This record gives sequence, structure tokens and C-alpha cells, in this order.
Amino acid sequence: MLDKAQPGDFSETKLQGQHLLERHAKMLEMIATGQPSKNIYDAIALMYESLHPGMRCSLLELKGDRLIHGGAPSLPQEYCAAINGLKNGPDVGSCGTSTYTGQRVLVENIETDHKWANIKDVALPHGMRCCWSQPIKDSKGKVLGAFGMYYDYPALPDADELDDLISAARISGIVMERDQRELELRQSENNYRRLVENLPHRFFLKDKNSVIVSCSRNLADDLGKTQEELIGTTDAEHFSPKHANIFLDQDQRVLQSGIPEESNYSLGKENEKRSYRIVKAPALDEAGQVVGILGFYNDITEQQQLEENYHRAQKMESLGLLAGGVAHDLNNILSVVATYSELLLSKIAADDPMAFHLKKIRNSGFQASAFATDLLTIARGIAVNKEPLQINTHVEDYLASSEFEVLKQAYPETNIRSELSDDLRNINASSAHFGKVIMNLVSNAFESIGATGNVVISTSNRQLDTALHGYETIDPGEYVVFSVSDDGPGIPAESLKRIFEPFYTRKTMGRSGTGLGLTVVWNIVQDFKGSIDIINDKSGVRFDLYFPASRESVRDAPALPIDAYQGNGETILIVDDMEIQREVASAVLEELNYRTKEVSSGESAIEYLRDHPVDLVLLDMIMDPGMNGRETYEKISELYPGQKTVIVSGYAETSDVREAQDIGAGQFVKKPYTIEQIGLAVHAELNQN
Repeated sequence: MLDKAQPGDFSETKLQGQHLLERHAKMLEMIATGQPSKNIYDAIALMYESLHPGMRCSLLELKGDRLIHGGAPSLPQEYCAAINGLKNGPDVGSCGTSTYTGQRVLVENIETDHKWANIKDVALPHGMRCCWSQPIKDSKGKVLGAFGMYYDYPALPDADELDDLISAARISGIVMERDQRELELRQSENNYRRLVENLPHRFFLKDKNSVIVSCSRNLADDLGKTQEELIGTTDAEHFSPKHANIFLDQDQRVLQSGIPEESNYSLGKENEKRSYRIVKAPALDEAGQVVGILGFYNDITEQQQLEENYHRAQKMESLGLLAGGVAHDLNNILSVVATYSELLLSKIAADDPMAFHLKKIRNSGFQASAFATDLLTIARGIAVNKEPLQINTHVEDYLASSEFEVLKQAYPETNIRSELSDDLRNINASSAHFGKVIMNLVSNAFESIGATGNVVISTSNRQLDTALHGYETIDPGEYVVFSVSDDGPGIPAESLKRIFEPFYTRKTMGRSGTGLGLTVVWNIVQDFKGSIDIINDKSGVRFDLYFPASRESVRDAPALPIDAYQGNGETILIVDDMEIQREVASAVLEELNYRTKEVSSGESAIEYLRDHPVDLVLLDMIMDPGMNGRETYEKISELYPGQKTVIVSGYAETSDVREAQDIGAGQFVKKPYTIEQIGLAVHAELNQN
């Protein structure tokens, strides 16, 4: 320790003071330049050891409830290692007690003091006999550690030693608090970085000259750069002049007005464009002055596509309600024409001169009914019986059909070829409706070309491991893909989003179609749980229809002779609100050797059945006013459990139909029906146990 200065020792005292100031200046420089804490701790210990010959110093940090070695350049490594990691407490030497209590601890004799009882054996062998400890605290009084001074003889500190103990703890506290704040800052920065980098948004910060000073990693990835490469650049180096100028103008508006702006942009090549929503806001300094632009943007391509699909579905539903109402009434009328014609044909010889005219009437009736069926398809209200289907077979059948022959004659210079997969899986669909898909897409391709060109029909199996974001978003899964492509002029961009709308057509109405072809395709694909993608460019257009693959095998149903479904005089109650429909059904069923009774409503059917049991009820689903078919069947099944019933309708296999079938109703037959269709359904229901 320093002796008190005598008059003749002034020069020596002054020299010692200078050395002390130099050491303090050196430590402050180490702190200011961010030197490692271990080096600063050792420098602090050595400085105070130089002031008091024979003294040895140590510095311990408090981490949680553990004492961690900080610095002790003059103490043996064995001792430092033994102390490092000890659990803090009131009996863990001078430093442990000091950090535990937050008070100064002065131990005159380690060998006899109870605070050292548990650890004196690690101190005494190294000549340590006394220890004085001062708690190291931060600016708010939180204990961060302890500074200790040791001598190899029992002693208590004098005034100078006590002042230096306190001073050493204060200086050590500055270093520890710096480290603590730097750690908290790093943790805060890491948390912020993790937050920013894991958000789907892209962040950027620009200065007042629109120069990027910071950005998120995903933004840099979007531009094919690193974050370091983007810093110091402007939008002009990454975007087209058109977009760079737009972004710059927006930057200037935000800087001048201090008001945030939000906008949407489409960026990328024509066939790879993505949509983004960009928000820019003024970046403020501590004084509230605008010093730059803080912005973020997000890819909203999928969101926009979902919204478009939703609005498209809403529009189709609204149009469908209108089309469905018209088609239902039309179908009821046409069913009379078609069914009566077929009934008359069954009563005359094949070579009768009237047979030719009746066939024309019958065929026209069913063709007109097919148009009504298209309207019902738009309404998503047509009865569709799905079964395992092999697409290739239907493609081959269409290419050999008279309908395709007529199309080829109309466009003799258009060539067609098929590329069908040999191992194509099946799908669950309706044969008749898939035939419409083929016919409408091929007709559309021929008409799009208009003259000389090529059409390709192809099929393939396709596994999507990730979602496909095309015209529609197609979920991952196993699909059968049916494609029709042509090398015509393609579809104008303004038409692409509307091509499936009813009557939205560039064709001449009444000449090349009704304007419903692609609408029918879209609705059928939706009914079959499929999706559509469209590849449209200068080389033409390709429609890719994705249908969920099925592992079920195609079932062949052999045609039955009429004798197989004729009746044996059973009684059938016909329930329909339209008289002409009751008459048609009665005529057909009586031709099949059944006896019939007719009523015009569900209420009348219930009343009739109270006193007149029947073998089967032929029940119309849509009846107005009064009970509909489902409500009628529910009441019938309550009064007469097990009553056999076949449901007919010109409208739909709706939830009402399915609910009626769930509680016991039999097959569903769509109007207009052939003699065979209704005969098979009635026969199957009557003979079901």
C-alpha cells in the first residue's frame, strides 16, 4: 500500500499519480475501443496490485446463481478453476457472500472465518489468508459480481486499500454493465432479425435519396442478391425504368407529405408475373423529422387468385340460378316430347314410314334436352352419377363419332392427333358429361384456329408434390391430366379471366355455338372435384384439366333386354305436380306392364296411401306449392316404413335427394328418361330385399 506522503516525497508521489492516471486512461481506452472483457478485468487487477505490493486481486461475475471466473492474473489456475461455477450463497467465501447479500465483506482470516468454512481448503494451500470483497453493481444497483483483494497474511484494509477496493468494483461495474447492455442489444437485434426474416413480408429502409440502407433477407432473395449487395443501391438498378420511376415518385410523395402510401403492382415476365402489395411510410428520427422511407411489400398473387376464383364462383352461381330456373321448366316440356316419341316408336314396326319422323322428333327432343342439361350444368344442378372412368376410351370414341366427323368437315385444313398415356389411371366421373368436356374443348380448339392448324389431345398421370399456381391453384396430389392444345392465335389477355362465363364468346352466336361450351366444361370439372390450368402464349393455348386419380376399376354394365325389367302388374303411385309429366310416366309404366295411380302433390300422396297401399312410389323431387319430394318421403317413411320409392326430377341430385336416399329412398332418375332407364330403376327397387 502507499505510504502517506512526506514533504520530501512530493516528486515520488506525483510520479505515482501520473502512473495511476495513465493506467486509468489505458483502461478507459480499452473499454471505449471494445476490448475483450477478460483483458480489461486482468488490467484492472494488475493496476491495483501494482499500487499495493503483495496484493492479489480477482474478479467474479454473477451469472444466474453461479459465480463465474472473470479475471485473476496473479492467482493460481487451480484456485480459479475450483471457484469457477460455484453456486452463489452466504457461505461461499468473501465474494460469494458479497454477491449474495449485496454488501461489502471483509474477512480478516480465511482459516477461521465461517464464511470460508466450505471452501478454505482451496484457498489456504495457495497462501491466501485474508480476502476483502466489494459487490460490483450496475447503474441501477443490480449486483453483477464481486471484486476481491487477497494477502498472504491475516489483515483488514486501511483507508487507501478500502478506497481502492471500492474504486476497482466501480470500474469493473462499468465494464460488466457495458457487456450486459451489448448482450441485451445483440439479443434484441437477433430477436428483431428472426422476426423480420421469418415474416412473409419483405422489409426495406431507404434514405432521403431513395438509396437502400437496410433490407430483409427475403427481399434480397427475390432480387437474386445478398443483403450486402443491395445496400447502397437504388430501384433503378433492379427494376425497369418504368417501374423504377414509379417507385421513385412514390418515395418522393411519402417524403414530402409524411403520409404512408399503399399500392399494388405486377412485376415479372408476362407468363411469370407476380402481384405485390407495397406499403411505404416515412422513417422518422428522434426529433420526429423525416429522414427516409420505411417500407414493406408482400406477394399477394395467390390471394388475388383465390379472390378471383371466389368472385368467379359467385358470378357463376348467380347466373346458374337464372339458368337453372329456365332449364327446369324447359326440361319438363322436352321430356314429354322425347319420352312420348320413344313410346310411340315402341308401338310401331321399324319399317313403318312414321318411324323416320318419330325418330327425328325423339332425337330433337333429346338434343334440346341436352341444351337444357347444359344450363343445368351451369346451375350445378344436374344429376351426375359418377363411376370409375377411363379417359382414353372416351377420347377414342369421340374421335370415331359422327359429331367429330362433322367438325372435321367444317375445318378440313385443321389436323388433330392424340398422345394418350398407355398406363393412364381412371377417374371418378360421368361418361356422358366427360364426353361433353371432350367435345367442347376440341370444338373450341378447332374454332380458335379457324383454318390451317393443329390440335393435340393428350392424357397423362401426374403427381404434384407442391401446389401448382396456374389459372387455378391446384393442391398437391395424384392426378390424371386431360389436355387439349392448339397452335392458334391464343386467348387475348383481357378475355382469359372471363372465358368460362356463360355466353362470353368471340364466336358468332347461332353459327358456331351457344356460348355455353367452356362454361359447361368449367362446371363439369368442378363437379368432378377437378381443376383447370391454362397455358396461353404466342404458340397457342393449352387447356390442362386435372382430375383426382382413382384406383377403382371400370365396371362394364351389359345391356338388358326389355323383358328383364318388365313388371308383373305391380301398382305404382306417380306423384308429380305437372299433369303432363304424370301422363308420360303413366304411359311408360303401363307399357312395361305396371298399374299406375296419379296424384298431384305430396299431401295428396300421403292421403292416398292411408287407404291404398302401393308397391312403389314414383316421386318427383321439385313440387310447388306444398311439400317437396324429400318432405313427402320423410312423411311417407314415418307412416309406412320401408315403402319402396324411386325419385325423379328434371333438376338436380341435390342435398334433398341425398337426404331422402339416406333415410331409405331408392334410385334417382333424371328427366327426360328413356323407357329403359325408368324401367331398370323401378325393376331394381321392386326386387330389392
